Amino acid sequence: MRIFTHIVTGAIAVFLTVSVALGQKTAGQSRLSIGKDPKKTNANSNLLGKNSLPKSLTFNSKTNYTQYYRDLLIVNKSKQQDPKSTLSSAAESNVEKNKISNVYPNPADSYTTLDYVIDGDYNSASLSFYNLLGKPVADFDLTKSSDKIRINTSGWESGFYMYQLIVNGKKIATKKLLVRHN
Repeated sequence: MRIFTHIVTGAIAVFLTVSVALGQKTAGQSRLSIGKDPKKTNANSNLLGKNSLPKSLTFNSKTNYTQYYRDLLIVNKSKQQDPKSTLSSAAESNVEKNKISNVYPNPADSYTTLDYVIDGDYNSASLSFYNLLGKPVADFDLTKSSDKIRINTSGWESGFYMYQLIVNGKKIATKKLLVRHN
């Protein structure tokens, strides 16, 4: 009797599955729309409707944002610019004159050498070395000229260090040094 019940239950399940599958034309139709013509939809119709992207972008030439970005793109800037948005030529020339070289030799064993150039009217200039945790390792006051400085690294632990040129309290440049003791 149990076997007969299992066979009948299985046959009913198969019959219902087949009849539902044959009764619907596509898997996307619900049971309520059987026999009706399905609506043809485009998968991208929602994207191509009212929310489509424009073919080109236009800018109003009188907005501050447009003027600011136009000034950034123009190489030869006119003298009638807003002083808040650009550096003066004097400030640009001072930044270009303050430089530090890469240290040599790098990696360093017992010493390393660094060239620097400082120009302009400055109250203070220094070269600071930090380990990767930010702990100061060495600090050197610099004169207002170009020179070489030789740094003794024999007492430093092997590892990476960062060095910065600081002029009037402003960081001008930051570079890397590797100390490796053989």
